[in-house]
Amino acid sequence: MEFAMNDHWWPSHLSHIPKEDPWEHTHITVAEIKSIDEKPHTGQRTTFSALVPIGELDEVTGALAKLECDVSASGPHPSFFRGSIYEPHFWIGASDLPSDRYEPLVLSWSSHDKTVLQLDPKFLMTYGLSSRGANEGMLFWDDPAGPVHDVVKITGPSVWAFPRATTAFVSIRREYLQDYLSLRNMALIQVFWEQRWGQTDVVMEKELGSRESAEIKFPDCVFQIHRYIENRNIVATQVWGGRLIAVPGPLPITEDTLESEGLIWPGFSKAVTKGMARSMKMSDHIYVDDFVLGDFEGRPGFAIQPERGSVSFGTQWSVGYCYRIGRNLIRMELKKLYEGAPPHVVRHWNKFAVPRIPDAAYPAILRERNIAIRAKEVTFALADLGEELADLAGVAGLNDVRVEDFVGLRKGALEYHGWWSFPDTEVIARHVPLNCSRDAFLDRCVSLSKLVVEGLVESKLRKVLRALGVPSEAIADFGSLKLLDCILRLAQVSNATGLALSKEGPRVWDRLTRDGTKPAQPVAHLFAIYDLRLIKAHKSTDIGTRVTEELQRFGIAPGEEATGFGPILDRIYEALSAQLADATATVKRAVEH
Repeated sequence: MEFAMNDHWWPSHLSHIPKEDPWEHTHITVAEIKSIDEKPHTGQRTTFSALVPIGELDEVTGALAKLECDVSASGPHPSFFRGSIYEPHFWIGASDLPSDRYEPLVLSWSSHDKTVLQLDPKFLMTYGLSSRGANEGMLFWDDPAGPVHDVVKITGPSVWAFPRATTAFVSIRREYLQDYLSLRNMALIQVFWEQRWGQTDVVMEKELGSRESAEIKFPDCVFQIHRYIENRNIVATQVWGGRLIAVPGPLPITEDTLESEGLIWPGFSKAVTKGMARSMKMSDHIYVDDFVLGDFEGRPGFAIQPERGSVSFGTQWSVGYCYRIGRNLIRMELKKLYEGAPPHVVRHWNKFAVPRIPDAAYPAILRERNIAIRAKEVTFALADLGEELADLAGVAGLNDVRVEDFVGLRKGALEYHGWWSFPDTEVIARHVPLNCSRDAFLDRCVSLSKLVVEGLVESKLRKVLRALGVPSEAIADFGSLKLLDCILRLAQVSNATGLALSKEGPRVWDRLTRDGTKPAQPVAHLFAIYDLRLIKAHKSTDIGTRVTEELQRFGIAPGEEATGFGPILDRIYEALSAQLADATATVKRAVEH
């Protein structure tokens, strides 16, 4: 949407203004105070927004210069007389127009050296927006029902310190602003004042002549030119004006466009509207890439069931009746998608739609493993190890420990609450594209390390080893992973020799320190994932080389990552769950002696 300003002369210092198109941006600035650094002087600019009833628009746009360029208020600190009633209000003044006051979209007031900009609460209420604070007084307003973040951005107050003011602004997402104008049947007029310094030109000299100042009027703006007292060739040029920014039109937020405009889905001959979706059957399903989940993973308020690929946002909406298919696909009923989700969510799913899977691909595709299966295996393998470590603590005479004391997880809680609903397990269940980047791969290695390595409780593992007769000084410098490794190597010796850890722990320790055992590092993959985590945590100029070296510990040859790290993560998940399962079996056998 473009609204050209009147075609007339503009001083060269201000010629950028008619070239501006405020509506072209994703976020529309509806109020602004700022200084422009110039040599040797500072420029200034203020911008505000007036809401003009559509019935008055023609008269107003024909005489925009008759609008005032700032927001007036009945305060602060009003003159009050006893017997009167004070009524606070704001307006943008006008003269010789259908109204002498127009509604400001942004409220403003000044006190001492501070000028506050605040979006009219009527706008905030219309969309049920909620505030979220940030640094330096920045305030964001979000639409939690969407959810849509940063619908409105508002800075802290502008502070004046001669000769400049700090920047303050209010901006609104364009689609919300358009929707509001349409609901209100109002046009948005931007009023502004700007001052710039610079050399005079031929036109300015003609207007000024021998005078020190001149005023030039047009229907949409008024210019004033003032000579600089120390140099008559330098002038300060000011403009007071207005321009039409937007008018009522579509309702991109309020209106459900899926009722009239359908979406093209693979496998369906024509665009599917909401009305068509209501009459569909269970067999009318679609497939989407599980990359669709990326917009919701890790964000507050969303619940993702990774085994199905379903998403819900509180009690607002849900995308259910989903089934994970193959490595990275989700199959879902199209009818349920339209019924359960708002239009913008349906459109989001549509972006990730893929061609339908042929019937011949079944049932083999149902046996393919996805990230949820792999993450669940790692999680429960770790919980199983915790149970066996607790049993080992019991036979060592420690009766004051719980299962979760060793690995931070308990199978009963995982099954009751959903294994994916815990912070450290939710992260490892997020989707992994086949073309996963190296940085994303290392991020996931950090998450895996947090679960399977940092989740190990050092104090409890050390307590078990001491109870088994291991000298304190021998393990004094061990962290949690080395303590677990020590327990497993003791269990290996116990299983190989038949010596019972519960009764002959010191003898087992002596055999271990004298003869060692095989494998010498029973949880080598846990050490490897920890070392991959360190690569991410520390700056290095040879990250690629270091990653390649660590991957070889998983049996992954150099070059296998060429098409992406997704398949490599698949193998790492499986290697970790397999090694955890082996560790559990090793401890279990030792406990049973």
